[in-house]
Amino acid sequence: MLLKPSTFILLCLLVYSYSSNAQQAKKPQLEVTGSIDFALNEGYPLWGVGSHVKLLFPVGKKSNALVATLGIDRLYEDLDYDAYSYTFALTSIGYRKNIKSAFIEPKAGFGINIEGGHDDFCGFIGIEPGIQKRKFTFSIDYRFISSDGLAYGDHFHTFAIRIGYKILGNK
Repeated sequence: MLLKPSTFILLCLLVYSYSSNAQQAKKPQLEVTGSIDFALNEGYPLWGVGSHVKLLFPVGKKSNALVATLGIDRLYEDLDYDAYSYTFALTSIGYRKNIKSAFIEPKAGFGINIEGGHDDFCGFIGIEPGIQKRKFTFSIDYRFISSDGLAYGDHFHTFAIRIGYKILGNK
């Protein structure tokens, strides 16, 4: 049984609401990001773009956060209009550890890879180090994505240069 991304995010909200007994003063934050993506699929280079929406739930006494993300990344094989492409619709859960104005965010997630008219289930693990300047975030995101099976499926190593902006929440 697969969870839809919206169901996954709602489940995260429910868990957070029951676990945040002392964090009533801190409010969740909403961050939108755009990215330029580079990837390797079986040694072949790909390029693309992405956009993501992150919901950050403050946890602990510092400004660390539990992060739920919905995003779409599109990777192309060539610099051509008719190039073959891979579209990833992914959702993830992670933890953002803040160290002054820098952060590191390990994450794991799942979603769908839409490729050539058919779609496959995919999962990933990743890490995203970055810096925060007021409402802006600048980061480099690495993800290892396995599509259509871990042993015999397609494997993608993706690197994204991301710029984000907090549209809701403090800081």
